[in-house]
Amino acid sequence: MVRRMICLFAACVIAAQPVLAGPKVLVVSRDDKMVQAFDGLTCEPLFSVTVPGDPHDVVASHDGRFAYTADFEGLDNTVSVIDLTTGVRVKGVNMKPSFKPHALIITRDDKTMYVTCEASRAIVELDLATMATKRTFKVRDDGVHIIALSPDEKSLYATSYAAGTLSMINLAGGELERTVFSGHSCEGLAVSPDGGEVWTVNRRVQTLSIFDVKTHKRELTVSCVGNPIRAAITPDGATVVVTCALSNDIALFNRATREPSGRIKVGEFPVGLVITPTGDRCFVTNGRGNSVSVVDVARGETVQTFNVGRNPEGITYVP
Repeated sequence: MVRRMICLFAACVIAAQPVLAGPKVLVVSRDDKMVQAFDGLTCEPLFSVTVPGDPHDVVASHDGRFAYTADFEGLDNTVSVIDLTTGVRVKGVNMKPSFKPHALIITRDDKTMYVTCEASRAIVELDLATMATKRTFKVRDDGVHIIALSPDEKSLYATSYAAGTLSMINLAGGELERTVFSGHSCEGLAVSPDGGEVWTVNRRVQTLSIFDVKTHKRELTVSCVGNPIRAAITPDGATVVVTCALSNDIALFNRATREPSGRIKVGEFPVGLVITPTGDRCFVTNGRGNSVSVVDVARGETVQTFNVGRNPEGITYVP
């Protein structure tokens, strides 16, 4: 009897263990309509969750408990909530009266999430505990696409793919502060760790624009051939990393000099990317290669490639 009770207790303890323990990588597979979880160290698969519609992006809460993805092209028009301790989609929140939710970002205190809604020219501010809408920020142009927060979380930046513009929103004042032209098909963006610069990716014209946050003005535009899409900046602020879909590589730029510093080959048609908080690795989704490349930026090489679902795009890292 005692042995049986011990076995039952052990089974309950095992069952209560989280599905994801330790660092993990979350990847959106657009064609398979799912979010996949991989071990952040070994890149071994952990689980996958089917979500409705056409997911593009994924984010995770900073406490590692939940992940969120949005139905961009589908009829569901929801943000899906995934419990990372069980690997289950626990909720779908309809974004009406806003439509076509795309990119998402969460504040460090895990209290607020911002979601771009392309068809409504809107960025919706959600209370993360209740998933209720707190505010809606209207932008000037169609196709509001990718968003980023300033390090102090007082400002929000969003690109408009259709108009080629960058919107700057003052969160404290609750208003659209400025809309500036970046370049045709402006898609990706990254904010420097010191908060002084915003780098945007102008896909069609194959350039990067650099904006001064204080003046709200574009300081410089630099060439980046190969169909650039998304950008990220290393935690030390030294290197800007850009995925280049048609050249099957990532482009590196020295942020201080604004000069290109190298290229690293990855898989076929790289789109999304995320850099670990320590800056030791960069994970890149290869949209046509159905894989993720693991890049050592300091060494300048791809050190690992692992298979994922079809047409991967959004990716995030949970420490």
